[in-house]
Amino acid sequence: MPHQQQNVRSTVEGDATKIDLWTSTDMSRFDQDVHVIPIDSVMRRFRSNHETGLSSAFVSEAQTCYGSNQITPAPSPNYFRLLFKQLFMGFNSILLVGGILALIAYQPLGGSESSITNLGLGIVLLSVPVFNAFLNVYQKLKSIKIIAAFAKLLPKSVPTRRDGVEQHIPTIELVPGDIILIKMGDIVPADCRVLTCEGLKLNSAELTGETKPVSITVECTSENLMETTNLGFYSSLVEEGMGEAVVVATGNSTILGKMSRTTQESSNERTTNLHREVNRFVLFVLVADITSIIILWITWGGWLNNSHPTFITLIGNILNSIGMIVSFLPVGLPSAITLALAIVTKRMSQQRILGKSLQIVESFNSVSIIATDKTGTLTKNKMVVSEIFWDTDNGCKVFDDG
Repeated sequence: MPHQQQNVRSTVEGDATKIDLWTSTDMSRFDQDVHVIPIDSVMRRFRSNHETGLSSAFVSEAQTCYGSNQITPAPSPNYFRLLFKQLFMGFNSILLVGGILALIAYQPLGGSESSITNLGLGIVLLSVPVFNAFLNVYQKLKSIKIIAAFAKLLPKSVPTRRDGVEQHIPTIELVPGDIILIKMGDIVPADCRVLTCEGLKLNSAELTGETKPVSITVECTSENLMETTNLGFYSSLVEEGMGEAVVVATGNSTILGKMSRTTQESSNERTTNLHREVNRFVLFVLVADITSIIILWITWGGWLNNSHPTFITLIGNILNSIGMIVSFLPVGLPSAITLALAIVTKRMSQQRILGKSLQIVESFNSVSIIATDKTGTLTKNKMVVSEIFWDTDNGCKVFDDG
């Protein structure tokens, strides 16, 4: 599918020359060769200059085309819709029907003969799906808050050269072509091509999972975009040295931004094996329930109510229908499944493993071997001393103040 493109013409104040600012929605043109072509070609492509940087007038036009330098977060889910979906999923739908019938048997059909037992039965049957739904939504909300907190790790501003003057620019206002200055302790605010460096080493563990810092060079060392050492990627940590670089991609167009977008597109929850088995069982129970209830009402309406009107009343027949629903369905199974998944998720969180939803935990039932390593993609990639041991005359002392 061809990339959408647009040509934007603007006139820079103080310069009679009109410039063509070429942009692409995903800037794929720049991704292919920005690390291979000479630095002069990179500067011409982005209408920049190593000594003076971009002009303020050009930046205004560029910000309109490229947008802000921030990765678009995943859209916040509609919690009412999510709650509604959970309420009518699997066993919950059958229990809701049973609970509603029990309340109907209590009021308005109960009248003076209404039994408090029917009310209690209705509350119990309705509380189970409501509990399951709220537990699933709570787990989803908790994981979203944790993931959103990672965005706060990026710097608020970055030293940038514009109009020939070095100034601190808000990170979200960077555009391709900006000349930025990075030093030890900084976080690279965008994908950039290195112009000069002095002992510069970058740690891209947030992106690649590799904890070993990479020595940065000005020259291209590989045609592979991810393996060359003359690029700095958004979210990388400067562990040593300093340098200057020209921004080549911002926000959603960075490597990290594209990975985030791909993750969001593929994050739609698929039906797990356990979910499929539960749905299959629910379908069987539903067919059996409906068939039995239809036979019950046909028998009652066509024969018992006419021949023996006092044998079973309308309320009694409704209660019989509820009894069939409950007898066919193991009422404790939905809560047991939800609680089991919630307990597993909590135990995982105690081991520093984030379960984004209870449905993800379901997939573990078909996993026998997990081959993985420590990536650092969801952590700061730093180690903190939590306990110190050393020998003394009286034995070993422990300090656990962190």
